[in-house]
Amino acid sequence: MAERTIVGVDFSGNATTNATWITKGQLCDSVVVLEKSYNPAKKREEAHKKLAKVLCELPRGAVAALDFPFGVPTEFHKYLNVKATTMDTVWKDVSGISLECFKNKCEQIIKDRGKEKIHPKEPKRRVDEVHYPESMSPLNIRMRPMTYYGISLLQDLHKAKPDAWCVPPLDCDDAVNRTTLLEVMPGALLRVLGLPYVRYKKNYRDRTVAKKNRQRILDGLLDKELTGFSVKNLDQIPKKDLDNDDCLDSLVAVIGAAMWADNLKILEPNKDEIASARLEGCIYAPAKMSPPVATRRGAV
Repeated sequence: MAERTIVGVDFSGNATTNATWITKGQLCDSVVVLEKSYNPAKKREEAHKKLAKVLCELPRGAVAALDFPFGVPTEFHKYLNVKATTMDTVWKDVSGISLECFKNKCEQIIKDRGKEKIHPKEPKRRVDEVHYPESMSPLNIRMRPMTYYGISLLQDLHKAKPDAWCVPPLDCDDAVNRTTLLEVMPGALLRVLGLPYVRYKKNYRDRTVAKKNRQRILDGLLDKELTGFSVKNLDQIPKKDLDNDDCLDSLVAVIGAAMWADNLKILEPNKDEIASARLEGCIYAPAKMSPPVATRRGAV
């Protein structure tokens, strides 16, 4: 297998304490060689500009796994005054309004669904609703800045280099000569691998449990029988960074990028889901399911 550049990104929409984290490496013969793992900037605008530069400078055939929604639920399109069949059409409309306007439209659809007694009030994308119960709606109050700025980034990349990207599940028959941008959710990938996918964040109330779960995740990422890869140079990343869940999520994302690049079994939308996925976007994670070691109500 030829060497391919892989990138994992934990994306943040926070304005002042931006937690966007980038991990870059190389994949060859089922070996992931980590090269760099870092927070590009503390402020959102600067971090996103630096991330865009990193992505635009990737070599042909690279795979970048990005932790933010690439699209929004179909029901939300009427609030954006959008008529589209693919998600790339929606990017322009979302990026063409302000974050406050986007937030207001999110509030309006939730209010309207509440009046009509539609459950849940926050609509999910079809593939996520079926396959990823741990995911939140892109319109959730915690997700809105990430959704808005992530989609805006995709639009900026498309404008800057329109022929440079392959964005599953949109058609792309030349991935070897393009950069693949893959939507991932670290929690979804961790759940599939049977690793802790909740209660590991730095803001979890029980810091001891969170720290133990972060270590379990790190140990799991180093287990070739679990992921399919040998990981090198993890010891070159400072321990304080490895104990940071933003860094950790970017490491999980880079494993997701490796899985895609290595053509491992990834759950893809089936024939009944593909039209929705092309319009709304969807999470990509391995298809093989393992019994989860953590649930929202379970132990650690």
